[in-house]
Amino acid sequence: MRYELNIGRRCVVAFAGVLALAATTGCQASFKATAGGSNQPSTYNPPPSYNEPPQGQGRGPRRAPMPGAGGPTSTNNPPPYNPPPYNPGPQAPRYTLPGGESVPVATANNGFGDGQATADALRGFVYSIPAGTSRLPSLQNMRPIGVIYARSLDVPERNFRDGFPGIDNTRNEWFAIRYEGTFNVSRTANYSFRLRSDDGSLLYIDDTIRLNNDGLHSAGGGAVNVPLNAGTHRIRVDYFQGGAGNAALQLFVAPSGSGERIFTTSL
Repeated sequence: MRYELNIGRRCVVAFAGVLALAATTGCQASFKATAGGSNQPSTYNPPPSYNEPPQGQGRGPRRAPMPGAGGPTSTNNPPPYNPPPYNPGPQAPRYTLPGGESVPVATANNGFGDGQATADALRGFVYSIPAGTSRLPSLQNMRPIGVIYARSLDVPERNFRDGFPGIDNTRNEWFAIRYEGTFNVSRTANYSFRLRSDDGSLLYIDDTIRLNNDGLHSAGGGAVNVPLNAGTHRIRVDYFQGGAGNAALQLFVAPSGSGERIFTTSL
């Protein structure tokens, strides 16, 4: 049992188990008793972290501090819980198309490219094409579904189920990519280009078609010699993957008198 002695408006004397009477001239005293449970301690010493509200502002329910928190908690809080730091993850980058519409940029390397727009990379626009497509469609009239970047074109023959992650994890057939950019030639010479793909592909150098490897077919292609002056040149490679089967896309280059290697933008 807890008793409170209110002496006028001037003071409050609270105690448990012992009743004391204080006489004050001109004051009227009243008592208030509050029942406690059978396990209620004889005295209550609030922890140092508990801040007793000032008299006259209302006590409200007494609240125990959250363990280890060093202070009182709101009555609305759940039991003590330490959540891991919030990490929203990387925000998917976007590429703005002419006209202001944007499409996602690949978030991971998957052989066809990645999301790193470096100075030595070709930019690849990714397209969804209709099922049953047997030749490369006119990609310039289509809206891409995403963008990737590639510093080389080197996708050896592999099962189509490996797909094209990074833009659409479920896409493993009926897609096309148009790679475009520039490359630098260190010396004037004849350069041999060889394009190998499954399915169709086209190679353009300085806006002129050099190799036509279009159609639905297994991994294969052809080669061509191109005379190039030292300096900067334009390149474009169009590629599409049809239905179930394998996928491949590789572009090789060899200067006159040198061995063949995978194409990069610096020759």
